[in-house]
Amino acid sequence: MRKSLAIFVLGVALTLSAVAQASAGQITFQGLTGSSTRADVEQVFPNAVHEKEFGCKLGEISQTVGPERTELSCDGLLVPGYDVLGTKFDVSFTFDGKTQKLLFVNLFHWWAYPNEASGRRRLAKSEILTQYAQLRTILMSNHGAPRDDHSFCETDNGQRLSKCDRWQGSPSAYPDDSLGTIELTLDAGGADTSDPTYWGDFGISYVLKPQFKGL
Repeated sequence: MRKSLAIFVLGVALTLSAVAQASAGQITFQGLTGSSTRADVEQVFPNAVHEKEFGCKLGEISQTVGPERTELSCDGLLVPGYDVLGTKFDVSFTFDGKTQKLLFVNLFHWWAYPNEASGRRRLAKSEILTQYAQLRTILMSNHGAPRDDHSFCETDNGQRLSKCDRWQGSPSAYPDDSLGTIELTLDAGGADTSDPTYWGDFGISYVLKPQFKGL
């Protein structure tokens, strides 16, 4: 699998974006846009390694996914151990199957897997929410307030815990992904009366757009 506040923000704000953006502007990741190539990614991350994208069969060079039939390259890049506030994320880079330009950047951190028994890797609810708030604060420092349409993804029923927030490059109050989007997610489960700790993961997903010309 791949797919603590303000005092830290000044020092780590550039960790998630090379260009600080107060509230609007094209979404980038460490200066990379939807016009970036594998060579561009490898220049920024010389430790990136090639990996076959999930779902690709042996010998396939691309796969078509989703209702929009998006063609994705089977040759992706992975950067393991990317540090955000002391938490190690795996970062995957997914490329367009036709243009070979960067489409998606996904940061993923599992703190514990579903089959792990209670122990030091599983976290209490308060620890999880604190870490989520810290990640959210970093993204807000670069991209302003998230969109107010995240209630659909919130769950807290004592056994499952989930949250999400979404940012867009456009300052529009309505959903507009023309400049790219970022989504921060939390998904946790496994708590019960005998063990109130959770397994789960944090994710940060970037959908990038080609660099706009003449704007």
